Amino acid sequence: MERIVRHIIFLVLLFFQNAHAGPNLSDFFENPKLVGEGTISFLFFDLYKARLYAPSGNWESSKPMALELNYLREISKEDIVEITIEEIIDLGFTDKSIISNWTDELLQIFPNVDDGTQITGIKTKENKTLFFLDKKEIGSIDHADFSKYFFDIWLHENTKVPKLRKKLLNLKADEHKSITPR
Repeated sequence: MERIVRHIIFLVLLFFQNAHAGPNLSDFFENPKLVGEGTISFLFFDLYKARLYAPSGNWESSKPMALELNYLREISKEDIVEITIEEIIDLGFTDKSIISNWTDELLQIFPNVDDGTQITGIKTKENKTLFFLDKKEIGSIDHADFSKYFFDIWLHENTKVPKLRKKLLNLKADEHKSITPR
């Protein structure tokens, strides 16, 4: 019986250890807590699981946050960057010169991903966006507009993934959480 109890404790500890295998979020904002989580799918395929963390679990668009993406399939970095930039443009950012710079930066930052890859984006209080592959920082973009538009891909009221947004923000079906206007 004692052996079974130790085995169960080991499995529970292993689960909690791997629940967030990314960077230590408390290095970037106080009392990081999970706000919500969900999975994004395309047709019959799950693409990634997303988790949103914020100070004390209370998300505000103007405050620091972290978005953890746990990929469930192989996706090239070129596809990730292309979709990211398309989403930013669709949300209303139109400066072609800056978009070109962001595209180049993201191609340097993002790796090709496959099942099990975890990338975490962190918005700092200075509106800088840091990117981590598991616990290792892989790059950053120090531009407030990038930080805003990048996280808006998932969190803006006009996101293309409204069901995921509701899960990330832990909203009930009839709730509507506003973001700070542009």
